[in-house]
Amino acid sequence: MAPDMGTGRTEIAAYNGYLKRLARGVACPINTAVLHLMNAMIEQKRSPSREILAELGSTLGMGGSL
Repeated sequence: MAPDMGTGRTEIAAYNGYLKRLARGVACPINTAVLHLMNAMIEQKRSPSREILAELGSTLGMGGSL
């Protein structure tokens, strides 16, 4: 994942985007949260870290304990 961050397209974003399209309107909150997080990381040029995983956990209602 880290080497892909500078390219603007990651396998994680592609995979989660594909799953969202495949779901065809069925709620998939985890994939949606991951996709939003990856897009924000790419835009902000953030590197993967434990802090980002904690943000994802908070987004998913896990209190940052992911």
